[in-house]
Amino acid sequence: MNIFITGGTGGIGSELARRYAKLGHRVGVCGGTQKNFEEVFGDLCERIEFWELDVTNRENTKEVLHNFSAKGNIDLLICCAGINNNKPHTDVNIDFDREVQILNVNLMGTFYALEGAIDVMKNQKHGHLVLLSSAAGLKGLPGAPAYCASKAALIALGESLGMRLKSYKIAVSVFAPGYINTPLARATVPNIEKKASTLSVEEAAEIMMKAIDKKVPFLIFPRSLAATSFLMKLIPNVFFNKFISYLYHRQLKHD
Repeated sequence: MNIFITGGTGGIGSELARRYAKLGHRVGVCGGTQKNFEEVFGDLCERIEFWELDVTNRENTKEVLHNFSAKGNIDLLICCAGINNNKPHTDVNIDFDREVQILNVNLMGTFYALEGAIDVMKNQKHGHLVLLSSAAGLKGLPGAPAYCASKAALIALGESLGMRLKSYKIAVSVFAPGYINTPLARATVPNIEKKASTLSVEEAAEIMMKAIDKKVPFLIFPRSLAATSFLMKLIPNVFFNKFISYLYHRQLKHD
């Protein structure tokens, strides 16, 4: 397969790139710098194509994906590029500049990558688009307004595109994981590795690859989170939101 991964030099993206490359697939990644790419992949650099790209640049993103496809189409696009507040959620003040950045990278960056890939996949009459959302997209959280909004939008976007692109034989999958022990998550959730439901990037990548093989349309993982999300739907929003708000402001007082 010809696979392109945005945000492919860190976190889940780099683990997926590493695994697919070892399986013999052609893999292209973007994210970070050439130096960062070489530090992450080491000897595997010869088997993975690096494209220096800011996914918030619409024209450049389309150009990179079209150039990648020129060597052999795009069979699979995995959109992993994303950022968060990069600090614990303990400040009641909202950094609106950062929130705008989060929306631009997480939502618009994904949208631009999809635009470039869909152009290619329509012509080749097949393809698979994977959007990495988050459990944070299932419910609004007071500490991460733009992050939650961007991840919720990806769920709706994936659902819509899945119906829209079916006639072109383009599959769409959206994955909403819980805590994954990545540098991005550790910046906002101290001691994340101690949380019972936290997955390693290796565990998350394995789950995602199995779901990608089966073209699963939507997946919440791990299973414990899927069960929790189902129970959350049974609780009226007014009660759930009051409870979460109480916990958040109590934490602020202790901090």
